[in-house]
Order: sequence, then structure tokens, then C-alpha cells
Amino acid sequence: MSGLRFENEAAVATALGAALIPPDVAVRRVRFARVPSDVGSAVIIEATGLSASQITALEHFGAATVPMPLSPSTAPFWAAIVRPRKSPLTCESVLFVDRRKSMGLSLATELVVKGGERVELASFEGGALVRATRPSHYVVQKALDGDSRLRAYAPCAGTNSGVWIALGHAHDALTGIRAAPGDLVLVDGDGGVEVLHPSEFRAVWNHLEIVLEQAPAKAPITLPRRTIALTLRRAVTTKVPTLWVVRENTIRAMEELAENTPESILRRLSFVAWGERTSPTVAIRTDMPTSLFPGGDAYAPLAELPDVFIPADRRIHPPVWSDRLRDVVGGPDDRIRWLHTQENGAVAVESARLVDFSPLLDWIELSAETSVMQTWVRAVTFEPSAFEIFVGVKADASVQRISPLAIGMLTGPTFRNAWPQM
Repeated sequence: MSGLRFENEAAVATALGAALIPPDVAVRRVRFARVPSDVGSAVIIEATGLSASQITALEHFGAATVPMPLSPSTAPFWAAIVRPRKSPLTCESVLFVDRRKSMGLSLATELVVKGGERVELASFEGGALVRATRPSHYVVQKALDGDSRLRAYAPCAGTNSGVWIALGHAHDALTGIRAAPGDLVLVDGDGGVEVLHPSEFRAVWNHLEIVLEQAPAKAPITLPRRTIALTLRRAVTTKVPTLWVVRENTIRAMEELAENTPESILRRLSFVAWGERTSPTVAIRTDMPTSLFPGGDAYAPLAELPDVFIPADRRIHPPVWSDRLRDVVGGPDDRIRWLHTQENGAVAVESARLVDFSPLLDWIELSAETSVMQTWVRAVTFEPSAFEIFVGVKADASVQRISPLAIGMLTGPTFRNAWPQM
């Protein structure tokens, strides 16, 4: 009897994957032998069932026709000739084959207790089958390292649920194998193949009885409502204020604001005052953000409640939703509200009606003093002692000395200017 010689098992897997072996031949029992070669171990497979053209095609791809060795081994199908290879451990779906006496139900119970999902039970001649989705790694490791009568298998990729391979192994040539309806094909890590004829799988809940201790019913009680005070904690960022409340040195702060602030900013401000006239408390409000800082406490509106203000560098704690905060502070109505921390640490809600705010310019009155200016006149003065004038009636008369101021008084034909004769 002749056979086909393949250089290695990978060549056999390639021939099966390329459909060079007809499917009706690949699923039959076949005899084979492993023989030493220059590069490892060659495989000789009996060519029974292959036509001459199919053998010729295999020879074109490197197979050789040789005599079959004596005492060959037998495989249930061609793919079983290829031994599995190691692969990463996956535990998405695991089939446990338990040949220990009366231990299948205990194994299923352990899987349920340790969190396994969708645990199912079936039996076969000689043991029990337990199929679980995402089982406990502890139970899986126990099956890998413990009693040989407990084995764990994973489904082969690309096949139906009837072909399973030893957990931690992969087999490329099994992708085209289909188990008969109701059968399970198990492939061990060393390549051994076993076909089981199990009973129908049933959910483990059909075999387990869950007993819960019934505690006596207890009447419900009503717990007292707990009061949690709102507080203001430091915020990560400082918001732009649009409201200021001045509580100390109010009059001086208002005067400095009126004296030093441009009118373009003053026109945006409105205020309301309350308390004593000599030392009132004043709330100053602007209709848009500004760099102004009139003193006192700066407040910014909440984004979700624009009529409620908190200190610009603070946040509300605990962080409640806006509807819960609205129930506490009140509104919305014709008022604005701001949260103020009192001396005892408690947060109080202060408010003012919008209609009570007056333009700040109405509080400022400009004044100036009136002064009449007189025209400046240049003065002309004479010094009387600078010179003297002698006036006489007759030439031989006695000389009379007259001051210059009297000159204007000397009028008429009987007076004349005369200098004394030398």
C-alpha cells in the first residue's frame, strides 16, 4: 500500500486548509506514520480514497508517493494527525470533563458559588460534563494541575460547538471538522482524539435546590430627617463679580467710588442701602462684568440660578442640584439673593428687591463756587520829593516854595511859573 510523504505536520495542515484533501476523505479514519527526516519528523499518510489526479496535485505541492511503513498508527480523521500547539489560556467558555465518581454535581456547585455564568450539566458513559461561561480561574487551574480525571477544554475557533481542544492549546487543522449531531469531539494536548455521546445539557438550576432562611418580617420605621447646613468653601477659580456688599466704612467707600470712577462705569451701577444713615450697609450692582472693585464683599451669580449670588471666590457645599438649592434660598421673584457667611460661621440668605436699586449717579451731586473777576488797571504814581517848583507873584517879591501837588490848583492869569534869579 502506497502513501503520501509530507515533510512535516505543518504541510499536512496546509494541505487540509487549502482543500487539497477532499472533505469527504479528510473526515475518514486514516492510517499514518511518523518517520525521521533531515529537518525533523516527516509524516506518511495512507492515500486510500484519493484519486490519481488528486495525488498528482499533492505531488506538485511537494508531497511524495512512498510505500507505507509497517505498523502504522490510526487517526479518526486526517486533522487528528497534526498535533496541537500551545496557545494563550482563554476562559470565556470552558468544558469540564469529570471522570471522578459522583463529582460532577459538586463541580457544578463550586462553579456557581465562585461566580461562574451559565453553568450546564450533562452526562456520558464514564463521567459528567460541566459547561460554564467565564468560570472561576481557581477551578480552571485546579483542572489543569490536579487530578488527571478532571480535564478542561475550550471550543475550537471556526468550528461548531461539538469540537473542543485541551485548554491552553490551538489546532489550525481542526477548523473544518464538524462533529456529528449530539456528539462531542475532544482533542487532548498531545493530539489524542476522543468522541463522546453525552446526554442533553441542562442548566445547573434544574439540579440544585436553593434554600433560603426566611427572616421574620419587620415593620418599617420612619427615620428623622437630617438637617445639613449649607457652607461656602473656597473655589478653585475666582469668578467675575457683578454685585458688591459694603458693610464697613460705607460712606467713605461710596465717596471714593464717586470721586475716582469714570462716569462710563458709574452709569452701569445701581445701589440700595439699609440700616443706620450714618453707617448703612450698601449693595452695589452692575449690569455687566467690570474690573471695578468698590470694596466690601464681591459676589458672582450662579450659572444655574442667575438671581442667586455667592462670594466670587467660593462654592456651595454640599454640591446640591439647583432645584434643591432653590427650595432653600427661595424665589424666583422680584428679588435678588446672596449668601453671606455670618460671624458664627452659618450661611444666611440676604435679599433686596430689584425695584429698590437706584442709579448711583442720582446720589452724586456736582458743585462749584462762583467768583466775580475784576479787570486789572495799571497805576501811575509820582514821587513828590523828586523835584520842587518855585512860584512868585512879582520878580522882587519873596520866593514861595510850592509842592508839585499844588500845581493843578494854580490856575488863572495872575499866576506864572518863575525861577529865582541868581
